Amino acid sequence: MNTIARLFPRWHRRKAKAQARLASAYTQLFSGHGSVDDANIVLVDLAREGKYFYAATPGETSDGALWDMNGSRRIYGRILQFTQLPPEALEELAAAVMLEDAASQEEGTDL
Repeated sequence: MNTIARLFPRWHRRKAKAQARLASAYTQLFSGHGSVDDANIVLVDLAREGKYFYAATPGETSDGALWDMNGSRRIYGRILQFTQLPPEALEELAAAVMLEDAASQEEGTDL
């Protein structure tokens, strides 16, 4: 699965190129001209932003943070419900989210 972290490896200064590719993926996908790579990039970004594969930590247990996290997860769950990805694709998606987190943390930037 091509993702931002795989297209722009951690050891490169990737933020500007990665942001441009991410914006392009959203634009292409939602204009009806997206590729499989565009769809994968958007799915990883949405899962990461919505913290779909994360558990709430004690520092995130305020009512507002939990409401936000649960709302984001619900929306992403709805997307996954209708895309009907097989279990192995969900595992690959979760791994891609963790890879993107690692790349962003290592570089000290977020997309």
